[in-house]
Amino acid sequence: MGMGFSRDAVAKAIEENGEGNLNAILDSLTQAASSSASPSNSQLVSNFMGMEFSRDAVAKAIEENGNKRGKIIMQNFISNIPSL
Repeated sequence: MGMGFSRDAVAKAIEENGEGNLNAILDSLTQAASSSASPSNSQLVSNFMGMEFSRDAVAKAIEENGNKRGKIIMQNFISNIPSL
């Protein structure tokens, strides 16, 4: 709900995956959001996942920055890459 998911969607994801399985719940929520998302949001998720970022990381970045701010999301990902 704090991530923009409806109360019903969260309840359904918990029912399907169990209360203790946070990763599965988040996967269910983000997959449902991706399938019903606007083309731009779905494309943004696909683009970042194609660059090897996890679905969880992409969902969190979109939550924090909005789905219209791909450049800022990319800058945040890059700034968090550990030094070699």
